[in-house]
Amino acid sequence: APSRPTYITMAKFGDLRIGTRLAIGFGVLIAALLFVAAFGRLTLGGIDRELHLLVNDRMVKVEQVESLKANATTIAQAVRDLALVREWERKQAEVETIMAARKANGELYQALDASLNTDRGRELLAAAVKARDAYNAGIDKVIEFGKAHMADDAIALVTGQLRPVQKAYLDSLQALVVFQRELAEQAAGETESAVTQAGLVMLGTALAAGLVGAGLAWFVTGSITGPLRQAVAVAETVARGDLSQRIASTRRDETGQLLAALARMNEALATTV
Repeated sequence: APSRPTYITMAKFGDLRIGTRLAIGFGVLIAALLFVAAFGRLTLGGIDRELHLLVNDRMVKVEQVESLKANATTIAQAVRDLALVREWERKQAEVETIMAARKANGELYQALDASLNTDRGRELLAAAVKARDAYNAGIDKVIEFGKAHMADDAIALVTGQLRPVQKAYLDSLQALVVFQRELAEQAAGETESAVTQAGLVMLGTALAAGLVGAGLAWFVTGSITGPLRQAVAVAETVARGDLSQRIASTRRDETGQLLAALARMNEALATTV
């Protein structure tokens, strides 16, 4: 017949040798501490991923979109000045400012197109690109008028037809800014939630480990000191000359062996006397 598994009950645990009981107690406590450490490491790994997403993705995109908007504002100011100034050198300087800001925005659009990974984000980017194309077409007309010294036509275009196109473009960029900020705030909230949850779980696990350790310490200590107190009482009784008591112990550990030795000594003295 197959052998049945052996389970260690409280009674059997008390029969284990003192060193074995202490080893089990310390082993359970060490295992609990290792669990806390392992859980903390895994949790920190998750938090690190959340922080990486926040710092290297969400916040980078927010900065990129903010830069798009800042460059668009620079272009708008340069277009206005281009329409108003009369000196050719200043007109040329404003054109260079517009072209530099356009180039910078072109690079930013390429970076965003490669990194945006949400449907809503790509939808907003496409809307911004479309609005930008319409706005750039109007700006090109202003530049043509400026180079041709057609100041009245340039001013009329800037203050009239181009103004709603410019507003639509800036509004599309603002929508993209708001969306990316929401994603960044969401990532920050998830990171904060992960930190809070990890702290609570680690605290709970550490508390449980402490309670288990305290319980094991109390039980192991009691299983040792109880029989020792019994042995001391027997020795004191014998020392007073009372050999009538019966000493019985079913323990199999060192304290049980001590009580058995005291019982044999008591019987031997009683027979001698």
